[in-house]
Amino acid sequence: MIRTKCYIAGKISGEDPDKVREKFLEAETKLRAVGFEVVNPIRLNNGTAGPWKESMKRCLPALLNCQYILLLEDFNRSEGAKIEFMLAQAARIHILFDRDIEWFGRHPEMLRHE
Repeated sequence: MIRTKCYIAGKISGEDPDKVREKFLEAETKLRAVGFEVVNPIRLNNGTAGPWKESMKRCLPALLNCQYILLLEDFNRSEGAKIEFMLAQAARIHILFDRDIEWFGRHPEMLRHE
């Protein structure tokens, strides 16, 4: 069975590392609960923010392998997340917001794999 992948985008740099991990893990848990395979940038970067440019080198290719991107509430306060959003738009990756996750839980047949 092909699993639909969703990348999580939100503010990481300059934030409390524990709160960032908590925020991204909460989003990951919600996405997995409704059937997504999740690409979490915190996991891609070994649980730390790390140097920004190096993090983006890992994150952007991973995003391009996803069918969806979840934009966390604070994504617009992050240069990296705004770049991820623009890349997702250009690559025609489906855009999700937090409020959309619950809907997919009620309509799992709507998950797109292309």
